[in-house]
Amino acid sequence: MNEHDEALRKQTAFLGQPKGVGTLSFMQLCNSFANYAMSAVLIYYLYANAPEGLGFSKANAAQLISLYSTVVVLTGIVGSFVCDRILG
Repeated sequence: MNEHDEALRKQTAFLGQPKGVGTLSFMQLCNSFANYAMSAVLIYYLYANAPEGLGFSKANAAQLISLYSTVVVLTGIVGSFVCDRILG
């Protein structure tokens, strides 16, 4: 490691963590907020009557959103496994 890397690691401006952790935390917060907000808009679109929406029942719309969220999480888990164990 060079001196610049060591200097960056020693900067503890965000709750005793390096400065980049604050940026990453803020980005994750924004990403989560956008994800949940779009899920709320999507579920409303699914159960709203046509022509504004697709006209699903509220139960079916909730099940579809739940299935979508599950697939998103499982894709991340499977992708992490593949990257760690297979691609190295």
